[in-house]
Amino acid sequence: MVNGTLADAVNGTLPLWRAALNSMPPENQTALLPGEDAYDVGTGVKVGSTILLVVLICGGTFGNCLIIGAVYATPSLRTVSNIFIVNLAVADLMVSSVVDTFNIVGILDQEKGLYKPL
Repeated sequence: MVNGTLADAVNGTLPLWRAALNSMPPENQTALLPGEDAYDVGTGVKVGSTILLVVLICGGTFGNCLIIGAVYATPSLRTVSNIFIVNLAVADLMVSSVVDTFNIVGILDQEKGLYKPL
């Protein structure tokens, strides 16, 4: 029984999601066609996300290298609290250079990316 009402769903003869779908106007009833992927996004979204991540990687790498270089080059900046800031900059440098690179691969190649849904 494909078609039904909300009363059929309450009685247990029809799944609730099917009754809710049947109660919608036909233009709002969308379903995936065979071969379509629900997680596939358009090319524009992939290109925009990639450009944004590349800008963030470059900015994060440059800024964190400036912090590390400033503390290294200036002996008066080598305090205990600044060492913690350098530690944070090193961790952020690794995230921006390693993790974000894998994010770009996952965005561009959804078949082999790390974030392909199960």
